[in-house]
Amino acid sequence: MFAVAILRNRAPASKALELAQKWTQGHIPAEHRARFIATVEAKLVGIHEGNFARYAVTLAQYEAWLAADDDDVSD
Repeated sequence: MFAVAILRNRAPASKALELAQKWTQGHIPAEHRARFIATVEAKLVGIHEGNFARYAVTLAQYEAWLAADDDDVSD
């Protein structure tokens, strides 16, 4: 799942849609890109302390992802 890859790689959530748009260019047919990006956004927005384990993500990975987003926003 693309949203989980963003989280595991500590890509800031604030840049997730940009990353998804770039990735879709070579991987998703044009007619499905908007729906894919909306799904990625919905998944990322929905990940929280109560459900991150459902995505096979550790607490450390989840916290590192949150910190990466905080670092990106403060730059």
